[in-house]
Amino acid sequence: MKKRILIVLAALTILLCVPLIANAATSGTCGANGANVTWTLDDAGTLTISGEGDMANFEYYSSPWYDDRASITKAVINQGVTSIGSCAFSGCNGLISVAIPDSVTSIGSFAFDRDCYQLDSVYISDLAAYLNIDFGDSAANPMQQASELYLNGKRVEGTVKIPDTATKIPDYAFYGCDSLTSVTIGNGVTRIGDMAFGGCSGLITLTIPDSVTSIGYSAFGGCNNLTSVTIPDSVTIIDGFAFGGCDGLTSVTIGNGVTKIGYDAFSDCNNLKDVHITDIAKWCEIDFIEFESNPLCFATNLYINDVLTTNLIIPNGVTSICAGAFGFCDALTSIAIPDSVTNIGTFAFYNCNNLTDVYYSGTEQEWNLIEIGSYNENLTNATIHYGRYDPITPVALTVVPSGDSYTLTADTDYDGVAYAATYDGEGSLINVTSEPFTNGTATVTPSIAGATKIKFFIWTNTLQPLTNTVTKNL
Repeated sequence: MKKRILIVLAALTILLCVPLIANAATSGTCGANGANVTWTLDDAGTLTISGEGDMANFEYYSSPWYDDRASITKAVINQGVTSIGSCAFSGCNGLISVAIPDSVTSIGSFAFDRDCYQLDSVYISDLAAYLNIDFGDSAANPMQQASELYLNGKRVEGTVKIPDTATKIPDYAFYGCDSLTSVTIGNGVTRIGDMAFGGCSGLITLTIPDSVTSIGYSAFGGCNNLTSVTIPDSVTIIDGFAFGGCDGLTSVTIGNGVTKIGYDAFSDCNNLKDVHITDIAKWCEIDFIEFESNPLCFATNLYINDVLTTNLIIPNGVTSICAGAFGFCDALTSIAIPDSVTNIGTFAFYNCNNLTDVYYSGTEQEWNLIEIGSYNENLTNATIHYGRYDPITPVALTVVPSGDSYTLTADTDYDGVAYAATYDGEGSLINVTSEPFTNGTATVTPSIAGATKIKFFIWTNTLQPLTNTVTKNL
């Protein structure tokens, strides 16, 4: 009898102890190369990583807390920890939020892989430190899965200024932050990563500094409230789908430094109307990977120095006009091509339906030697005028104010058009006024409401510069 009672008491003791054991916090070490980094998982599902130094890297599904992954809903990395290891949270399909301190400088590959599909919120304390993290791959950034980014407890939304101390905007940095409305990128940033602002559907205004040299794949894909964008001269590569799906985009300015634009970079930009450039020769050299790489595939108006191109002059010395260069330019009525051109790419003048005249500086025999790609019937069916290309060296322009008007004079025998372009304090074009330039003079009366400066210049009727540009501040 006494033995039976002892057995029952022992059994009850075991039963009473089971929940205590099950609810006890789990802990261990996770430092790399002996670093003093530890982990603790509490009863509320919070995994806390503490200590000094780097976390170890792990293989898939092998982190020390992997067996408890179903319990983990929140991960807190404490200040002092300098890295998050590869595959650290792989398989943590209950993880909802993660806090990353500014001491973290690197996050290993697949740290927040697709198994973290319930991850919703990422908490950071220093924006520049977050952006400067060395992410092992796109799955290292928790924002690939999450949609809410918090800075010092406050949701990142509205207007955001990227600090000058940030050197890059990594892949997925602000992915899905649909409450962002305005972004100004700091002067220290050189690269905008893949999907960096992808899906930021609330984004309206964007400022890219001249420190940026590359724009990644779908960097602004799906930003369908973005209405205009200016790519500075410093950018050399615009990757595929960079602005794909930006169906609110109506105007884009492409800098002179761009050498390559990737697949579908402007695909589905169905409301794009105006493309602005300043250097025709540079434009002719761009490597458009395919048809929809060129924003002119959707826009119909090409502006050179803010003047709509109707009579195009290809500068002397250009040897090749790239594929798709001027496709869909409905406003084009004439083109002047120098005899230096030996190749005209596929689709270069596709769908230029109003093109009637081509002025070629060489002979008919030289014209026939040019390698002209397919889908250029609008070019080849136009009237070709041989020996009619006449480059002009711009001369000095004199501008004299008289009341609300300005008198423009230049020592040239050519007639043309005098232009006065007004700009606001942000450098955005407000208005262009034009008047005929004959016998070396013209008088223009620009619209100056809201303007801070005026640029004056004179071009021929075929948009070849007759003079230099004179700027007057108001």
